[in-house]
Amino acid sequence: MVTSGQMRLRGQTMPRMACAFASPDEPAQTFVAGEQGLDVLVLQFPASALEVTID
Repeated sequence: MVTSGQMRLRGQTMPRMACAFASPDEPAQTFVAGEQGLDVLVLQFPASALEVTID
């Protein structure tokens, strides 16, 4: 999530409050700061968090 500034990712410019998702089978992503700089929040969840469980 872009918390301030702009981020270039996958050929797109993402503004403040934009979110991106990468699945566990994707390669690591490279974040590039825009002209206004970049503050980004990165969260990494375990792959098991994607599993659906019904109790």
